[in-house]
This record gives sequence, structure tokens and C-alpha cells, in this order.
Amino acid sequence: MTLSDISYDALKIAQRNSVIAEGFGNSQKSNIRTIQSDLFEKIEEKNFDIIVSNPPYITEKEMQELENQVKKEPELALYGGVDGLNFYRKITENAKEYLKK
Repeated sequence: MTLSDISYDALKIAQRNSVIAEGFGNSQKSNIRTIQSDLFEKIEEKNFDIIVSNPPYITEKEMQELENQVKKEPELALYGGVDGLNFYRKITENAKEYLKK
């Protein structure tokens, strides 16, 4: 399993969570690697079975109306462009290059 994120801090949390999961009987930790990457920029492997993503999706209008609790999150993790779909477009345009045939 390859976990990637543009945020170094998010990857550190993912690594910590994988150690916690191992303590609960998850023996997959040794199969998890992390890569700091802006989408596919530093992903070299091109034979994934599946790609799962939770990209930023908040629209420009919604960004102006966020509740204070949500505003504590980094904008990088929230803002998905004017219509909120920038990352979805980039992922769907490039994913076929990284998936098994």
C-alpha cells in the first residue's frame, strides 16, 4: 500500500496511525510506504490495483462561508478550486497511467 500526500504532517499522522493499527492486530504495516507528492508528481509505480483519494473539494464560495472549526484546517486540505473539482479532474486525467491494465 502506498500512501501519498502533499503534506509532510499528514504523512506523519498516517505513519503513526499505521503503527497504532499494528497494535490492534493489523499485520500490514510492513506493506505500507509513504511518499510526499503533489498528486502523481513523485509516484513512480504504475501498476496499482486501485486508487483511493480524498482530495480538497471545497468551492471558492464555500471557502468564504466556512465555520470557524473548519477554518482551523489548512487551506491546502480544503480548497478544490472555483467549483471544488480541480483535484478530481487531475486525478481522473492521470489515474489510468498508474492503474494496472
